[in-house]
Amino acid sequence: MKTYYIFSKDSMDVDDLYCLQDGFSCSAFFFTVIWSLYHKLWLVSSVIFVFLGVLSYLVSKSLVITEVLVLSKIAIVFFYGLNGSYLIERKLIRQGFSLVGIVRATEKFYAMEKYYNGDCASIENNVNHQDDKAI
Repeated sequence: MKTYYIFSKDSMDVDDLYCLQDGFSCSAFFFTVIWSLYHKLWLVSSVIFVFLGVLSYLVSKSLVITEVLVLSKIAIVFFYGLNGSYLIERKLIRQGFSLVGIVRATEKFYAMEKYYNGDCASIENNVNHQDDKAI
């Protein structure tokens, strides 16, 4: 089973919910630039383009060996594969979303279904229980 984080804006509109899978992102790993553009991570996309462009230019002028370019690309795809969910989470928080639940499910559809049925770890309930223990 996979872990999904449910984010919501203040309004309880269905369109204001976002379900984010935790863990390694295969799509961010294999399609780093396309993935970052699809998720509207403009700064991430720009950094990747500029960094790889400059590195490619240096390789073409024989100022840097080709292995550096290859290793840099491998490092970038692993970084985004491992941290893709975190980057999206930070973007959602900047847009006014907040974490409202954590769900374990096999797929995103079932995670949302569990959330709607109340079968999830509610962040608000966890905070309230911690406050009760402190009293």
